[in-house]
Amino acid sequence: MHNIRESVKYIKSSQARKEKFEEVAVQVGVPLGKQPTLDISTRWNSTFLMLQSAYPYSRVFDELGKQDKIYTNTPTSVEWERSKLVCTFLEIFAAATELLSGSSYPTVNLYFHELWKIKLAMDVESSHEDQDIAAMVKKMQAKFMKYLEISYLFFCIPVILDPRFKYEFVDFRMTQFFGPEVLPKLEIVKSTLRRLFLLKSMQRRMTHLMIGIDTKVFEEELRVTVS
Repeated sequence: MHNIRESVKYIKSSQARKEKFEEVAVQVGVPLGKQPTLDISTRWNSTFLMLQSAYPYSRVFDELGKQDKIYTNTPTSVEWERSKLVCTFLEIFAAATELLSGSSYPTVNLYFHELWKIKLAMDVESSHEDQDIAAMVKKMQAKFMKYLEISYLFFCIPVILDPRFKYEFVDFRMTQFFGPEVLPKLEIVKSTLRRLFLLKSMQRRMTHLMIGIDTKVFEEELRVTVS
């Protein structure tokens, strides 16, 4: 992806280069729609958008390399084909980002499920026949697991509180995420959940004490929750 990224960076570095790119596009008969966008290399969804927007202009970059001697990062046909494969894979990240950035509906309970989709995709692509793609995905897996190590609690609790799921579902998925190392993490999830229910039950009990309602039902609920 290096040459594609450098190519996009090149045509965006000055107005003259942008105009030359557009001129070459007309020469080779490529319609000028949305032009390539430059990614942020640490954000996988933005890399997807870059590759997706650059691929239609592959012939333009090839011709530009012949006409502009300063431009030396012309991607090869192999690199373009590889970019299509990577783009297909990274589309999962872009879709997850779009879903989780929704502002018109609650999204926190969706994070866990989107992370699972990403994990499955990486598991498949880490064994890709193209060794460069496989190596790239393995690096992504390492970063992904490092991120999950420090944030799993944030993702687990909303799923357990979602009426459609139960603790057993999170237990099952977490075991698939972390394997034998999952037990201490599950204990943290359970203890956090107990504390949350304890706090909520105490708040409800105090409210009903203040308005004179029998609290026995809430005391029993509290006993069951923390047992």
